[in-house]
This record gives sequence, C-alpha cells and structure tokens, in this order.
Amino acid sequence: MNMNAFLRDRKKAFTAAVMRDDLTELKKYCKKYDMPIPKNDLVMMVGCYKAVQECTDIGEDVKAVAMKKCIALGFHPFMR
Repeated sequence: MNMNAFLRDRKKAFTAAVMRDDLTELKKYCKKYDMPIPKNDLVMMVGCYKAVQECTDIGEDVKAVAMKKCIALGFHPFMR
C-alpha cells in the first residue's frame, strides 16, 4: 500500500464528509482500503467526526467543525 495515497484519500474523504456532509468519498475510501461500511449513515458520520480528531494531517478548521457536529448529535467527539 502506498502510504501517501492512503493519507491523501483519507484526508479527501474525511474533509468531504465533515465539511459538506458528503459520504460519497468516504464510502469510496472504505471500499478501496477494504474497510467495513456501516449500514447507518449517522453511525458512519459520527465515526468520521471522531476519527478526524486523531488525524495529524487534517486541518484544525475541519476538526473544529467535526467536533461541533459530533457534540450537536449528542456524542463525545473523541475516541478515548
């Protein structure tokens, strides 16, 4: 696996999901890297919001939006 491509794909998918509520890229990313796709889109979004907080290559602006959306849904924004 090409790590640079993986990181680029992850950043694109997470950013689209957080900033535009678009799960298309996230689902493509999951399929490409053989990751399970939750049947419930809300579960997928909350997982994305939490995962974004742990990514060192995701901008603080995206992290802030993800945190706000996660909390608005009643979830804790961190995995720990």
